Amino acid sequence: LVYGLGPDDPVHRLARLMRRLPVWPLPDGGRALVQPIHRDDVVRALLAALDWPWREPESLVIAGPSPVPLRAFHAAIAKAARQRLPHVLALPTGVLAAAAGLLPRLVLLPEVTQEAVRRAAEDRRFDIMPMFNRLGVIPQPLSRGLVEAFAED
Repeated sequence: LVYGLGPDDPVHRLARLMRRLPVWPLPDGGRALVQPIHRDDVVRALLAALDWPWREPESLVIAGPSPVPLRAFHAAIAKAARQRLPHVLALPTGVLAAAAGLLPRLVLLPEVTQEAVRRAAEDRRFDIMPMFNRLGVIPQPLSRGLVEAFAED
């Protein structure tokens, strides 16, 4: 997940949605790990990749500095946006996925797909040592990046 892209990026959309809801349903309570990266770190990695002497085509993972539980990520978004995180409603992934098609009709939420719920329950932890070793990029801490992202509003 790349954040810091402006008022329509995923973290801003989540913050706006959090302001509207009294409860925040998260698959399995938001235990899955995510590793978001700020747009400035993506740009630094891309610029460094242009200078790297690649011998053949290959892929290289770029990601934030460390994995955090989804619940902690959402709490950090709320803090950076200077708002409260709604009460977290921990639901089994299957239950939330089954309800995904109904929720938007019941509470005027954006459409949430079953696939999106399943992805939110998956660990997305990445080894960023190749990014550091090859490109010399150390991504900024999530808290600093989110404060910067919301300061631009």
